[in-house]
Amino acid sequence: MPVVEQGGSLGFILGNEFVRAKIRVAGFYYTAASVPRTIDLFESEALFNFYPIQLFSSEPRAFDVYVSGGISLDILKFYGNYLQKDNQPINYSDYKEPYLGKLSQVNATVAFGVEYHLPYEFDFVHVFAEAKYGSPIQSIVDREAFKGTSIKSFTSISIGVGFGMYR
Repeated sequence: MPVVEQGGSLGFILGNEFVRAKIRVAGFYYTAASVPRTIDLFESEALFNFYPIQLFSSEPRAFDVYVSGGISLDILKFYGNYLQKDNQPINYSDYKEPYLGKLSQVNATVAFGVEYHLPYEFDFVHVFAEAKYGSPIQSIVDREAFKGTSIKSFTSISIGVGFGMYR
């Protein structure tokens, strides 16, 4: 089933002008209205961004490109009324769908991104756009009904802002 998730994440970046570690501590996402099932996603991730143009030019630029590689942990929680037991009637009067189970998955990821640097003397603000591809390494489910369920591979598009201070 194709799934579209929407949400946001918080994290931090450490490094220099050539290589930066991007740690996304907590990402919270929920299914888009176009998806017929409710699936919440929690994601933590560690990426290493490499900035190849920095090797050839020490001049500051407004735009920069990077490639990334890393690992992510995704926890998907499934909700709905599609796994009722023993033909029990479904209670549609409850406004919240019942929790059905979860999938925990470790993924290898690669990404390509573009950053725009807003100019400041000591502080920085980077607006970025990133396209990422991931593939599973390990999947674990907590309910027999979801055995064999996994994210085969995924692509994601992220747009965001990084900010902080050079030291």
